[in-house]
Amino acid sequence: MRFIGYFIVMLTVFGCAGVSKKGRDKNDFSFEDFQKSFSLTDATLSPDGRRVFYITNKNKYPMIWSINLETKKEEQFFDLGRPISNVVFSPNGEYLIFHADHNGDENHEIFSLNLSDKRITELTGKKGARNGLCGWSDDGTTITFMSNARNKSFFDLFSLKMLNNGQPSEPARSLVESDHVNTCGKFSMDGSQYAFIRFLTNTTQEIWAMDLETKKNQKISPPKKAGYKRVQWLSDGKTIVSSSDLHGDFKNLVRLKNGKSASMTNERWNVVDFINDVRASLSYMIVNADGSYDLKFFGQDFKRPKVVNVPRGIVEVKGWSKDGGTALISIETPTSPAELYTLQLSSGELDPITKLNQSPVPRELLSDSQLVRIRSEDGVEFSSWLMKPKPGRSNGKAIVFVHGGPEDQVTLDYSVYRQFFLYNGFTLMIPNFRGSTGYGTKFQKMVYGDWGGGHIKDLLAARNYMVSVEKIDESKIAILGGSFGGFSVLSSITQHPKSYCAAVDIFGPANLFTFIASVPPHWREPIYELVGHPEKDKEKLTERSPFFHLDKIEAPLLVVQGANDPRVVKKESDQLVESLKKKGRYVDYIVFADEGHGFSMNKNQVMAFEKAAEHIEKFCK
Repeated sequence: MRFIGYFIVMLTVFGCAGVSKKGRDKNDFSFEDFQKSFSLTDATLSPDGRRVFYITNKNKYPMIWSINLETKKEEQFFDLGRPISNVVFSPNGEYLIFHADHNGDENHEIFSLNLSDKRITELTGKKGARNGLCGWSDDGTTITFMSNARNKSFFDLFSLKMLNNGQPSEPARSLVESDHVNTCGKFSMDGSQYAFIRFLTNTTQEIWAMDLETKKNQKISPPKKAGYKRVQWLSDGKTIVSSSDLHGDFKNLVRLKNGKSASMTNERWNVVDFINDVRASLSYMIVNADGSYDLKFFGQDFKRPKVVNVPRGIVEVKGWSKDGGTALISIETPTSPAELYTLQLSSGELDPITKLNQSPVPRELLSDSQLVRIRSEDGVEFSSWLMKPKPGRSNGKAIVFVHGGPEDQVTLDYSVYRQFFLYNGFTLMIPNFRGSTGYGTKFQKMVYGDWGGGHIKDLLAARNYMVSVEKIDESKIAILGGSFGGFSVLSSITQHPKSYCAAVDIFGPANLFTFIASVPPHWREPIYELVGHPEKDKEKLTERSPFFHLDKIEAPLLVVQGANDPRVVKKESDQLVESLKKKGRYVDYIVFADEGHGFSMNKNQVMAFEKAAEHIEKFCK
């Protein structure tokens, strides 16, 4: 569950797709047809391994659905009246815990949902605070969560004792309170300590442990700066495990004990997820190998590997039964949307349990991803996904898709938007430019203090690759991106105004000064490192802000904005659009009153995609 994560994260929907309905053949597939491959937001398996609850957007927006694994009966189980994110079973199997915000404002509240009477109880108090569930104590009686209720600039950790019916037995207690961004951790098995991660920047974190008797915090990680993801305890109750780049450029499992550290794995790529469940004698880790996830199961403490074969693509573990015999996993590939499966760890048997893909579009019409390596003009090499229309469907046009973050990565996942563009003849280039995650910390940090710099060269190199290698007409290449990708779109069309026939900016900042000033308080210091300081770096920020170079724009622009966006506030896009209109440039503008930094409402996706398609069709002839 990510509630802090990256400070500028990729949009849930970072690309737009669609073609105009005008002139469409009756046998063509519409965007709505592709959209019927419904999304899987989260899922959880009951402790006895008999029921699965998951979140999907089959109806209007994400709701909780359930499946009885014995009868195979599926039903829409609970609708809060607004989108739900993240769901997890209680250890006793009597209730669920889930999160929900208000129209994308990212102020998540935590609720319990009793499975017998569907009674919901809000577990977090102060309105307007950001909260995130961390997990349970090993005895299953206490949850922990993080919240910035005390001070918007920091996150504290709390514990809350729960009754079997999902009701709190007493008010939440402060677990860790300090003027830092303290993020989720885990109780030791004897309940005497709570290990957690203190967030400093996107690439630097520390591991601390709270002695629950003395209430004293002790730093566990070594003095050397490093990044850490998740903390787990080994069965000795004294050793902490984390995924870290402490001993190299990529994140591997490390163990920390008595002030000393040692590597546990030596993977060539990042370990992006792992769990050690001592009670179930089960552990696993997932390695992100150049955008494809490799899942490895073990016995207790990452020993005694279990051989499990799953398709190449994106694999995530959503949970497992109390006895450790059955795991719930999701699998997706570029041509197969995410579906849930049960995995029998003794036999390796994989059984599908959902059919979220209800799209009438045949799989043979979907395009796969091809990995290519591209070298930028300054010698930096990066990976990129090239996706081509099926033979006979090309329209001779192409789009550079720009992901958000910048510290994020496009993987072998499924995308409705990409597939619809491909179906309608567009060639797509989706680069993991410098600053992307997944290629080592050094590569990730190349974007620090260089927004609008080197990564724009990478995007141009990706565009030029399509011209020189794929023989795309250079006058028929558009560019599209969301969040940081939107900023990159604006930077590209100001720095290289003749390179793109049209541009689509989704929730992207244009003025780095107002962007820095508008971010939430707890982002402020990390943003100075990532983007720059408004006073110390004034000259560079002025040079790199597209807002101050709008007179150079030639490509017709579509801007999409969420009214409740807490990351790129609406005022940013308002200023951009007003200035372009005053300069006589072509700009179209869509604002969604019920969205934040991304799309959660199906109806808004359709409207945005159709508008984006009309825009690209109109100007890339």
